[in-house]
Amino acid sequence: MPAMGRRPSNVLTLLSFLLLLAVVVFWVRSYLPDHFFFRWVDGRMMVVTAQAGQTAEILRRGYFGEEPADGSLREFLQQVRAGQPPYAPFPRTSTPPPPAFKLHKVMGVEAASVYFIGNEPPRYRVVTIPAAYLALPLSILPAMWFVNRLRRRSRAGAGRCANCGYDLRGSPGRCPECGSNAAPAAA
Repeated sequence: MPAMGRRPSNVLTLLSFLLLLAVVVFWVRSYLPDHFFFRWVDGRMMVVTAQAGQTAEILRRGYFGEEPADGSLREFLQQVRAGQPPYAPFPRTSTPPPPAFKLHKVMGVEAASVYFIGNEPPRYRVVTIPAAYLALPLSILPAMWFVNRLRRRSRAGAGRCANCGYDLRGSPGRCPECGSNAAPAAA
């Protein structure tokens, strides 16, 4: 295929991939419960899961609504890190007991659980992951594609087959090694 024909094909492929990615994101989000919150704060991905009910509603209104107040997510994360997490009061009592709190830090990943009664499941959990931990694995395939593309360009420019690197100076037309169509040799 001539070079001019490849460029629109590559653009359409990229556009198709981006649309597929958007569809997959919305599809996955449709299966998440209403009390699952996902935000980016200070270069970290923060995931919060809460028990359905009053706790989830208070977190939604105060921190994870459509447009939270400026800095409210940072304040939330600072309170969690300081061991003073925000919590919803008990509907049965006017003065709730102080929450039990567990914070675990492993290699930059933070996980916190907030309890109110010892044997009760946690009211909510917070997990933060540095963005670099997500960016590095996700960059492997694009980097491999880029290196492969550079390798193919250097092969084609040096009178070699773009597919396998075989020397095509003595065989115009088709590559005898892999059978792919060869570009005319540059004189």
